[in-house]
Amino acid sequence: MLTARGSTRSHCSASAAPKVAERLLAAASELFYRQGFRAVGVEQIVREARTTKPTLYRYFASKDELSAACLRKQAASEWAVLAQVAIGLADDPLAHLRSIIMSVARRISHPDYPGWPMIHAAIEFPQQGHPARQVLDGFKAQMRVMLTDLAEKAALSDPGSLADGLLLLIEGAAVSLHSFGSDGPSNALSEAADALIEAYKARR
Repeated sequence: MLTARGSTRSHCSASAAPKVAERLLAAASELFYRQGFRAVGVEQIVREARTTKPTLYRYFASKDELSAACLRKQAASEWAVLAQVAIGLADDPLAHLRSIIMSVARRISHPDYPGWPMIHAAIEFPQQGHPARQVLDGFKAQMRVMLTDLAEKAALSDPGSLADGLLLLIEGAAVSLHSFGSDGPSNALSEAADALIEAYKARR
């Protein structure tokens, strides 16, 4: 009986652990997104997650590591959106390329859209060695590779240069959102990207 009860306690503790970590990630992600990474303190995070600071540090070595974990979660969410965009377009890389731009444009044109988390984080974490910055750099590098690969498959001229131009337009639109809102220059993203793609088609 003692062994059975002990096993049950161990099982409950193990199953509860991921839930606590997920709760911390969810609370921190929401707070960071709405208020900024630097503005949010550990006390606010544990209060929102209904836990304690020792518990937080059991799962995340520091606030910096928690910030990185939140960005990994966000990156996974971004890739999931891009995977949905790609459905049915495996044989049409040009349409796939355009659909990525359209997906971003739809999101940032929404009046209630508070901004792209990856842009927020890039501004707050300029240090190259920071754990959160490493996640950001990895995500953007993958985005660059994906855009280049699609441009190459679409037989567009100078795929790397086109991919860089599209990435500049995406990031520029996301940044301008903070200055001008959803009715500002960010509305021109799709049209500008189409013009750039057409220009590289003409070079073939």
